Amino acid sequence: MRFILLLFLNLIIIMTGCSNDTNKLIKFKSDPPKRVILFISDAMPVGAPEKIPLPVFQQLKNEGCYYKAMHVILAAHPKRDENEKDATYYPWGCSLPNPVAMTGTVFIGQPEIKQHLIQHSFRDQKTAFTVNCDSYEEISPGYMIYHQLAENGFPDLFKDEMPVEDAKKIIENDDPTFIRIHLQGPGSAGHIVFQGPESYNQAHLKYAAEDGSLPWYKNIWYPESPYIQQALYADSLLGDFIDWLKTTGRWEESVLIVMGDHGQWDQGTHPPYAEKSSMTPFVIVGNGIKKGLTYEDGDMLDLVPTIAYLCNVEKPKFAVGRVMQECFIGEKDEQKSAQFLKRLNGVLIQHHQLLEDKPELLQNANFKEANDEFLTIETIGDWHRKFSDLALLVKHNEQVFQKLKEIAEKN
Repeated sequence: MRFILLLFLNLIIIMTGCSNDTNKLIKFKSDPPKRVILFISDAMPVGAPEKIPLPVFQQLKNEGCYYKAMHVILAAHPKRDENEKDATYYPWGCSLPNPVAMTGTVFIGQPEIKQHLIQHSFRDQKTAFTVNCDSYEEISPGYMIYHQLAENGFPDLFKDEMPVEDAKKIIENDDPTFIRIHLQGPGSAGHIVFQGPESYNQAHLKYAAEDGSLPWYKNIWYPESPYIQQALYADSLLGDFIDWLKTTGRWEESVLIVMGDHGQWDQGTHPPYAEKSSMTPFVIVGNGIKKGLTYEDGDMLDLVPTIAYLCNVEKPKFAVGRVMQECFIGEKDEQKSAQFLKRLNGVLIQHHQLLEDKPELLQNANFKEANDEFLTIETIGDWHRKFSDLALLVKHNEQVFQKLKEIAEKN
């Protein structure tokens, strides 16, 4: 009887251990993917794969794990400020989502942050970044290969074939473990939709109707809008790239991640306080990735820990996200996937809207005193001096905003 009891207890321990192991990350496998490819179609809004539709992206949804809305930090573009003593300190030359995504943290004003992007984790492995726009130079240091291909200015922003063809050559010649391919065309076309007759270099004329009108003005979803045309072109280039990977025998040994660097407003471009600017669809597919899974949303802070995990390198020093293990093993842990960017963006947008609707509240002494405690996106470079933990920062802003609402309701 005692033997049976001990056997039963051991069985429980083994079963419990196995259950716990499924909730932990295992080493990817003995033969991890040979390369991870991050393919970015600039400013891809939520719903684009279904609404346009984008046939290649749609197919990838069935072959991998799809997140309908990946939350990124507000797509703001603070003015560069190199003075570390200023509250508006911002040492980056590109919009917020790019350094936040590649460092894995919103505390992007920290000392040494520029030496700790995902590419810096690859000490003995090759990395590459190819793009047709000069806006991303700030996040390029650390790549073994960085090719900025827009040598002829504005027209090259729409030549998305350049980074794709360049990536093929880089993979053939150098075979990097990690490569970022960034297509600028869709985002630039979104700017044309928003600017219409005031578009730079009269770019709108290329897309005008026969009568000279702009039926797509401030509507990216209008059939044949500049955005839709460029997004379809980017999707076709993605298809061509995948076909190349397959015909050269590289597809089965790769993991491909496709996303926007941020989202886009229905009217075009990406104003930071428009909710759709800070969400983008996301799909991961390939070697070792589960197939046919769809999730409602995710958090972009999880991107670089996941890339690091796939490539068996350390995640960036300041990264705070989790590995998206539901794509490889087990289920999505909603408690660990706290989606801090979703909460942070939400309270930042609500705060901005409150001040837009009732600017007179700033004349109220109690409101102004409380408002001074709220951390706005304009001071993101200074956030690390106030908090070292994102959860505490989000909770702080939520509590301050609740107080502001209460004061507003009384006035």
